[in-house]
Amino acid sequence: MADQEKTQLHHIYCDESRQCQDRYMILGGIIIPNHQLEEFNATMAKYRIDERMVSELKWSRITNQYQEKYKKFIDYFLP
Repeated sequence: MADQEKTQLHHIYCDESRQCQDRYMILGGIIIPNHQLEEFNATMAKYRIDERMVSELKWSRITNQYQEKYKKFIDYFLP
């Protein structure tokens, strides 16, 4: 694959969340350019280690106990 083609590849991660019997639905996603994928994976691995997050991140699990961990997760993307 040519170098120019490699830079045009993107990785898209998205998910949906529903509350109140489908009354509200939120779609969220992130697009990672191929040349930043290694950095993204390293950042996510560091976050999971630092915050001891070994399970799936679920917004429905936000409680006072985990609130700071989720704030830190958002700060990784919106510093």
